[in-house]
Amino acid sequence: MAVSTPTTPHIIEVNGMVFRWHIAKERLLVEVSAPTQGWVAVGFNPKRGLAGTHLIMGAVVDGQTTVDDRYIVRIGQHRSIAALGGVPSLSHIQGTETASETRLSFSFPLDAPDRFHQTLVPGETYHLLLAYSVDDDFMHHSRMRTHVSFQL
Repeated sequence: MAVSTPTTPHIIEVNGMVFRWHIAKERLLVEVSAPTQGWVAVGFNPKRGLAGTHLIMGAVVDGQTTVDDRYIVRIGQHRSIAALGGVPSLSHIQGTETASETRLSFSFPLDAPDRFHQTLVPGETYHLLLAYSVDDDFMHHSRMRTHVSFQL
C-alpha cells in the first residue's frame, strides 16, 4: 500500500477530546488533545470492544513527553507492547501541556509490525477509543472513555 502524498487532515471531536489524523508515506500521523493535565489515550481496533485494541497512551510531566505503544489484553489489562514481546512502532513523538489541555502527536506505520498492532487500510472502518485521565500514571483509571467508528 503506497501512499506518496499526505491526505487532507481529518478531525473527530467528542467529549472534549480532539483527534486529528492524516496519512503520509505509509504512516498514520496523529494529533490528539484532551481537557486534562493527565494522560491521554487513543486506540484502534477493527472490531468493537476493548480486547485486542492497539492503544497509545501519553502524558507530559515537567515538560517531558512520555508516549507508550500498548495493547489491551483484556478489559482492565493493558500492557506495553515491548513487554509483550512486540515491536514498538511510534515515531515523531511530541507533547505539550497547559493548565487546561494535554496535546500529543505521533505517527506509526499502517502495516502492523506484529500481532499487537492493527494493519490499517485507507477506506476501511475502525473503532476508535478515546480516553483521558486526571493523573499521569498510565494505570490510573480514565475520567472519560468513549468509542466511535470512523473511516480511515
